[in-house]
Amino acid sequence: MPRTLPVSPDSDRPYVVIMSAVTLDGKLTVGRGVTSGSLGAFVTPEVVEFLHDMRASVDAVMVGGNTIVIDNPSLTVRAVDGRNPVRVIVDPEGAVPLDAKVFHDRQAPTIVAVASESVDERTEALRDLGVKVVGAGDGKFVNVEVLVRALAREGIRSLLIEGGATLNWMTISSGLVDELQIIKLPLVIGDRDAPGFAEIPGGAEAEPSKLECTRTERLGNCWVLYCRTAE
Repeated sequence: MPRTLPVSPDSDRPYVVIMSAVTLDGKLTVGRGVTSGSLGAFVTPEVVEFLHDMRASVDAVMVGGNTIVIDNPSLTVRAVDGRNPVRVIVDPEGAVPLDAKVFHDRQAPTIVAVASESVDERTEALRDLGVKVVGAGDGKFVNVEVLVRALAREGIRSLLIEGGATLNWMTISSGLVDELQIIKLPLVIGDRDAPGFAEIPGGAEAEPSKLECTRTERLGNCWVLYCRTAE
């Protein structure tokens, strides 16, 4: 059953939740460039239903462009009854293939966030597919704060972020995340090059972001760690 989420403390942006399934050593996949589905054999039905229930509870779900390139997900609600959220793709470099599922399955509206240096031909091609293109930031990178406030103006009051690692870091370090739900899988990868839960973009510098753990919950053979940004 879809959950009822709190209202954002900032009326100009949605209530933002990050949800990620990570291994005990903090990895999102078994290797860099490998689909997150590589962990599928270790994800129980309870975890899948938990994720899809959250999708059914929010107005929009957001991922980075690299997630679409590697996984080509639908980002729809399938394991439970519920409506599909709007899909938001952060794609500053125009790297997402135009034949991605989210552009053609007509299961839910799709928004692509681009930066000012995005190629005009690329944005026009997206609009021709019926995709809404939102400019959010100057230069080569999308400004996630500008983006989430733009989403609020589109009527989106709750937003689920499903990664990847760079998008997780950008939203946490910008102070935009109200709640984190980290699903700990009983699995160790050991590959130092596999993407972690959050990664700073290459060449960028930032201070660590401190979190506060509020509670834990058993989910099949996994645990959910609930956190929020520390005051």
